[in-house]
Amino acid sequence: MALCDKRRRANVIYLGLCYAATALGLSWLVIILFELIVQGFNGLSFSVFTQMTPPPGQSGGLLNESVVWASPSREWFLRR
Repeated sequence: MALCDKRRRANVIYLGLCYAATALGLSWLVIILFELIVQGFNGLSFSVFTQMTPPPGQSGGLLNESVVWASPSREWFLRR
């Protein structure tokens, strides 16, 4: 019976450590995702989606072509 109790205690300890490591990892992921969303919304504007990609050194739209190429209808654009 002593061996069973020892294994049960070890199991509880290691499960607790696994849960703690999982919680720590997930908390870092949530913090990173939150910062990404907060900082990302500050950089979005209407011109990002509507203007063409500017030459180097100029500010302006950045996602116009990537939205077109990443869309499911890109085959339609390629066939034209």
